[in-house]
Amino acid sequence: MAARPISREENGLVGISGHTALQFDPFIVLIVGTLMAVGIVMVYSASIELDGPAFSLRDWWHTPLKQAGFSALGFFTMLLAAQLDYRVFSNETLTGRRLTAFVWAVAAGLLILVLIPGVGTTTLSATRWIRIPLGSFDAGFQPGEFAKVALVLWLAALVSRSIVTTTLSMVRGGFVCATTR
Repeated sequence: MAARPISREENGLVGISGHTALQFDPFIVLIVGTLMAVGIVMVYSASIELDGPAFSLRDWWHTPLKQAGFSALGFFTMLLAAQLDYRVFSNETLTGRRLTAFVWAVAAGLLILVLIPGVGTTTLSATRWIRIPLGSFDAGFQPGEFAKVALVLWLAALVSRSIVTTTLSMVRGGFVCATTR
């Protein structure tokens, strides 16, 4: 018998005014924010030129300021991702199976797309990037990074299957290779 999904009201995630309360642990947010700040300071300390010319904001943008901008973007993306209901990706629902299969298919398609000449960008004899020209700015991403997320979603869906969960619960320790019929 499949477990009934817990509503946001039953989970205590709806505030007094009826609005959905934020779903993140402030302690984890503090730790992640502190680690990001320490990382930015480390990038700054590694990029200082003692013998170079006077301070220039244009030169500084390429190192710690750029790192700080992407860290802030990643931090807010993390906060948004914490608001997602992870049960949407569950293998118990048809929507979860379809969503996981769709994400996996997109990741596989992007990995194949990067190998097509003219689409993938070769840097240092390796073709890993897809560049998207946006006027005077080129945006790019590595499909392998998206494939990592797809793999995590697929493995979570695999482990959530009842036969795999039963097999995993019978083993108390050690390495288990999970397979399905």
